[in-house]
Amino acid sequence: MNFSIHFFALSILGFISMNQPVAHAYHVRAENQISTLNLDATAPAWNNQISGQVLDVSGNPVLNARVVFGGEQYTVDSQGRFLIDAKNGSGNLLVMKAGFRKVGVAPQAGSIKVALVRAEVKGLYLEPGYLKSKNKIFQNEMDLAAQTELNAVTVDFKTDDGFVIDGLKPFIDLLHSKHVYAIARVVAFKDSQTVKSHPEWAITALNGTPWKNRKGATFLNPFSEEAQQYLIGVAQKAVEAGFDEVQYDYVRFPDQSNVATTAIWKDQNGNAIAYNPTTRTAAIQKFLSNSRKTLGAMGAFLAADVFGDTAFVNTDSGLGQRIEDIAPYLDYVCPMVYPSGYGLSYDGISHPEKHPAEIVADSIRHYRARADKTNKDLVIRPWLQAFRGYVEHTPYGASEISCQIAACTDSKKYGGLSDGGFLLWNAANHYTSAGLAPEADEESPLQ
Repeated sequence: MNFSIHFFALSILGFISMNQPVAHAYHVRAENQISTLNLDATAPAWNNQISGQVLDVSGNPVLNARVVFGGEQYTVDSQGRFLIDAKNGSGNLLVMKAGFRKVGVAPQAGSIKVALVRAEVKGLYLEPGYLKSKNKIFQNEMDLAAQTELNAVTVDFKTDDGFVIDGLKPFIDLLHSKHVYAIARVVAFKDSQTVKSHPEWAITALNGTPWKNRKGATFLNPFSEEAQQYLIGVAQKAVEAGFDEVQYDYVRFPDQSNVATTAIWKDQNGNAIAYNPTTRTAAIQKFLSNSRKTLGAMGAFLAADVFGDTAFVNTDSGLGQRIEDIAPYLDYVCPMVYPSGYGLSYDGISHPEKHPAEIVADSIRHYRARADKTNKDLVIRPWLQAFRGYVEHTPYGASEISCQIAACTDSKKYGGLSDGGFLLWNAANHYTSAGLAPEADEESPLQ
């Protein structure tokens, strides 16, 4: 997330008016669940080879579905078929593709057919402290998951300052017991803590010390392979803790124009690197590519947060982020399309904060058209505004939230939009059922 937006949102949060109180039911309804685990074995072990086919509910092959087995991932062919050397012949098999429920399969006799069901991840942000304490804020979010269309939470695993949150596995297991899909927010290159112990991994200022932005924050150097490997290692730990998906934030260079001239650009071997759109983009692509290979083999999806206005900018914006360039390496992209982030006018839309559906739909249409150039399978799942506007101080309640959601899901009204659900952001974790559907309009999701 953009730190300035989040800090501002936290300081002037608008509280959404509470609808009816909810009881502590704590289970995501079946039609909203995101993974289906078929783990009733019909054989003690697989044969020497595992063969099968991945289809959708209509019986059509699911192109580019992935099959994970034995720490390796395989892509199905044009007919959705796969053939895997079973090696030891044991262990479960996982079938996955972004936008569908994951399916786990225990050892089976003979060839298998796996049916994937469409899945929309509809979640909100939850601070890890609330998850660990299981306090009233956590209970409220579990109630919302039980009684509304929500079925997922995004939890900080590596914070904006660079702290890695340990000891989350029992709490992720708790989320899964309630059929809640768990996303690990991993703040990537913005990092003050790791830079203290590994200054050699940092973007370096002209005087040889770690470079700082105007707010005093330091960044890991995206050109450093060691820094990249460290972050991938953090993401692996998140998956080991039980998270279903890793969502990188700040997967970019600093958004400060003078960084180009106030920093020294070298790799970890001290070799000078040209700082330009080509090299920046290549660094981010390499990081995402290696992350997806590693995490995919562990059965996890990969997502990245991007600025909302990158949908309209054809350059990398000085960040190494251009949607066409990063799309091939992601399962989900999460543009921060907060209407307040577009100022008083954007792309012909006046007062975006007061017209949330229009600006959200406009942004997603641009993302979809551009992502399709390099990855038609990429699922666009935006972050939506669930806090008081910070441009015109517009209260965001049921109407503003529901119309943003409609802009993501109502293809008849808005056209060409995401089928990837949505995420709600409120820095103080103040959420109610305002604007949320009491149940999914169609079969969609997670576990």
